[in-house]
Amino acid sequence: MVGTELALFIMIGALSILAAVMMLISENAVHSALFLIINFACVAFLYLMLNAPFLFAVQITVYAGAIMVLFLFVIMLMGAERVLPQETQRFPWLAPATLGVTMVILFVAGLAIIRSDLDTSEPEPAEPIFRFVHAAAGTDAVDVYIDGEKVVSDLLYREASDFEEFPAGSYTAQVVPHEAELLPENIVLETPVFLAGNGVLSYVLTADAANGAVQTLQVEGRIDPNDEKDIARLTVVHAIPCADGSTSCPIEVADITEPGDDPMVLVKSLDYGQAAHFEIKEGEYTLATYPQGHIRAAIDERGDTDEKLDLDALVQVDKKVVEQNTAV
Repeated sequence: MVGTELALFIMIGALSILAAVMMLISENAVHSALFLIINFACVAFLYLMLNAPFLFAVQITVYAGAIMVLFLFVIMLMGAERVLPQETQRFPWLAPATLGVTMVILFVAGLAIIRSDLDTSEPEPAEPIFRFVHAAAGTDAVDVYIDGEKVVSDLLYREASDFEEFPAGSYTAQVVPHEAELLPENIVLETPVFLAGNGVLSYVLTADAANGAVQTLQVEGRIDPNDEKDIARLTVVHAIPCADGSTSCPIEVADITEPGDDPMVLVKSLDYGQAAHFEIKEGEYTLATYPQGHIRAAIDERGDTDEKLDLDALVQVDKKVVEQNTAV
């Protein structure tokens, strides 16, 4: 269907240009007016191809109809159709040659378009992308398989894999120790993976406080455009199991770059298994994570905060992070 529309557009467009050129080079005023009518009709047909029936009707009734009838009436009333040039043109071949070269160029361009990949009216949907983040303390480097195909190798603790593009669908992800064979006795974690549309997913490997096993947290990313060139998007995932084995141990994330200033809370009440997105300008920051309601006390004891929570992080938002537009 798209190929038919493209062929019609090329043919009607070429006819419209041909009629316009003939209108300009014709020596008879009546013939010029008739060629102009053909041009108006071609333009009307192009409106119809663009699903604009009202403009099509206006073009036919007003321009190709009423106005051209008026033109023809004035031309024939004044006898302009009998006025012919008295002198022989110096280069009588110039107009036909120009028309011929123009038509050849249009033919070659149309042929190139037809044989190219421009026959798709809608862009092909992007495939979903995903990655794995190793946040399971006490677990060595791992490999990740998707339906038996290795997609991540030697993923170390506190590291994230590169984004992988995969067709949409339902899969099974298997996590095994690095360089271990994909055998049932070696599988550390087996979890379903659902990829749909043009989504951006991060699967965070974390430890289950109840039984010490490895589990996954699915985090959806953001792919909508960011108009601010010096702004980066950060994603914070609460992947540390609660000490008492429950699922409610909310934390807060704050900017403590300036010791003398009050901490700027960036994320509030983030429970285990949840993720939060926020934006931050390009620069170097010290972001700290604390149990909910304990930021002020932790700021007063910054000297040993690392030993207490092991969550302090120096975050440098440089141009590379801004260009990637996302980070975890």
